Amino acid sequence: MIEKHRKGIRAELIAHEYFIKKNYKVFPALHSMGPIDLIVLDKDNNIRYIDIKTNSFRSNGTKIYRTNNKIKGIKIEIVYVDVDTMEIIDTQTRKEI
Repeated sequence: MIEKHRKGIRAELIAHEYFIKKNYKVFPALHSMGPIDLIVLDKDNNIRYIDIKTNSFRSNGTKIYRTNNKIKGIKIEIVYVDVDTMEIIDTQTRKEI
């Protein structure tokens, strides 16, 4: 398996665990080709569509922030995961976990 794919799978599993620990109901994508990696529901059944990204940095060390507006009318949130430290940045709250 290519290292990039392995890293992506690890990031998705870390994010999956994060949302479970936050008491969300978590529904992973059936395949890895779409713009949504997880659909999560909070205790009030509010839906969040999640795209998981691993932390990426430019050659000068600045962080790369990505956008996801691939489906018109659906807000897809990006959650960044550092697979080395297992830190998560949930863009809804913009804070590191």
